[in-house]
Parts: sequence; structure tokens; C-alpha cells
Amino acid sequence: MIRSCALLLLLTLGVALCAGAQAADDEAVYTDSCSSRSDGSTRGQGLLIARSGETLTFTFQDFRGYAPVPATGRIDGDKITFDAVVVGLPVHFTGTITPQEIKGRFSNPENDPRYNMDVRWPKLPPRAPMPFCP
Repeated sequence: MIRSCALLLLLTLGVALCAGAQAADDEAVYTDSCSSRSDGSTRGQGLLIARSGETLTFTFQDFRGYAPVPATGRIDGDKITFDAVVVGLPVHFTGTITPQEIKGRFSNPENDPRYNMDVRWPKLPPRAPMPFCP
């Protein structure tokens, strides 16, 4: 289910988001995710940002075995922040956003190293499949 939901997020840019969300006017996926040619496993993280009118919706996904989760976020100029809860762990992200990428840093109250690091997520072209891992 997680693998199919991950592919749905990337291949359709999350119009359904595995939960039947309303179609957006504009959507973007920023991710460093990839899949293994040998076994189909996935890794990486990503953020779907959908705009419907003046409303932005954020969905975060860690592709190492977790389902997409809604995030509470904000974009102010080129600054982006969002908060999500991933398997019970609250995570916070602060960074910059451009039409090409999101760069920033995660933090969390438990100092879990998976969510206490710098990230760089390139923007995926519309309807692009998840690339294969090197």
C-alpha cells in the first residue's frame, strides 16, 4: 500500500493523495526520492504543494516505508516552513523555495537524526516517474 501510495503521489502529483483530496489548480512535487531497480524499494523524502485558489495544501512523505502525511505549512516570499507528524514524531522544516528546488533543515524535539538534517529537494517535472537510485 505504501509503495502504491508513493507512486500515486509522484505519478499523478497527488491529485487523489491516497485519500481523495480535492483537485488543485496548481501542484508541485519537490523530492530527492528514488526507487531501486532490483527490488522496487524506495528512499528519500518529498513535499507536495497544491494550490487551490488562495489555499496551499502541503503533504510530506518519507519514502522509506511511511505513508504520506498532511503537513501544516507556510510560504512567505522564498521562505518555506512546515510541520508534520511522522509515525508519532513531530518534525519541523525551515528553508527556502524556488521554482527549481527546496533547500532547508529538519528539526525535531527528540533529535532523531533522520529528521535533524539538511535537505535539498529538486522540483520534479509534471507527471514525472520516480527516478531509479544510482
